[in-house]
Amino acid sequence: MFRKFALLILLLLPVCVAVAQQAPRLQAGPMNGYATQRATVIWVQTRGPDTVQIRYRWEKHPADSARITAPLVTRKSDDFTAHIPIHHLEPGRRYVYEVLVNGQKVPLGHQPFFQTQPLWQWRTDPPTFSVALGSCLYVNDPPYDRPGKAYGGDVGILHSI
Repeated sequence: MFRKFALLILLLLPVCVAVAQQAPRLQAGPMNGYATQRATVIWVQTRGPDTVQIRYRWEKHPADSARITAPLVTRKSDDFTAHIPIHHLEPGRRYVYEVLVNGQKVPLGHQPFFQTQPLWQWRTDPPTFSVALGSCLYVNDPPYDRPGKAYGGDVGILHSI
């Protein structure tokens, strides 16, 4: 009985190792960081020490025109995260990308993208934007509030902002 079990384990071990190596190594992300007119950064986190890259292309170009970033190694000292910079982009364009971990495309279930800012200086007015500010928000936690009239309120003001 023990021999049959040991033989089964020995036969299944290479299969288990192969499956484990093919398992997605991406723990979290990708998440877009800042985007300027000519550069952006993508954040990823892997499950262990891995080499990560981004393969990207202008959305209107064919897949065979894609570029690949320099490889970065995720390390335990950084919680296996990487900030992957992408430079030499064109302003005002939408780029699609995919994440490569150890040279293999990670299936994400959606098509991630980023967009560079338009080149507006000395050409047009600056892009419009809105700003909402709030101050001194205090949300009550009834079991721990001081006795009597509570100091704060709820998150209702955030709906107005």
